[in-house]
Amino acid sequence: MQNEEYLSLLRQGVSQWNQWRKEHPEIQVDLSNLDLREISLVQANLSFANLQGAILEGANLSGAILLNSDLRQADCKQANLNGSNLVSANAQGAIFTQAKFMGGTLVDADFTGASLEETDFSGADLSGAILKSANLNKATLCEAKLLRTNLVKACLTKTDFSLTDLREADLRGAAVSQADFSDANCHGADLSEVDLSSANFSRAILPDPTCHL
Repeated sequence: MQNEEYLSLLRQGVSQWNQWRKEHPEIQVDLSNLDLREISLVQANLSFANLQGAILEGANLSGAILLNSDLRQADCKQANLNGSNLVSANAQGAIFTQAKFMGGTLVDADFTGASLEETDFSGADLSGAILKSANLNKATLCEAKLLRTNLVKACLTKTDFSLTDLREADLRGAAVSQADFSDANCHGADLSEVDLSSANFSRAILPDPTCHL
């Protein structure tokens, strides 16, 4: 099928789209480089879909299933991805500025080099996710789960990690100026090569008992 044929199917509504995907699980959906801004994708089954370079600025993808999807270089600025499933998705270099992932499941997703400024991950599960060299300046990860998450050399200026589970997370070389780690659990986290002087670790569980900030 051609890209435009997939687009025509999506325009028929999510229920019809999901039914079609259920009936044709063998088809690899190609939505690459398409403009999907005007299409409702609430709870849409986009698992294993090729969304590379797609335009999803301001799109509503709440509750969508993006399991193993390819979102590389996609433009998802201000998109609503609350409650979505991005397990093992590849979003390298994608733009998610001011997007919302509240309560989402992003386990093992790859956001290497992605733009995530002012993005809201409150209550989301990013366990095992790769956020290496990603820009999360002013992002909100309050009460999120980042167990063993890779944040190596990530930009975390003024990022909110309050009440966040950062156990065994890797933050080597990350920029955490004025970041808020209050009440966070950082047990076993790697904070080497990180300037912690202006970050807030009030009531946080530190990486190890001998660590003093």
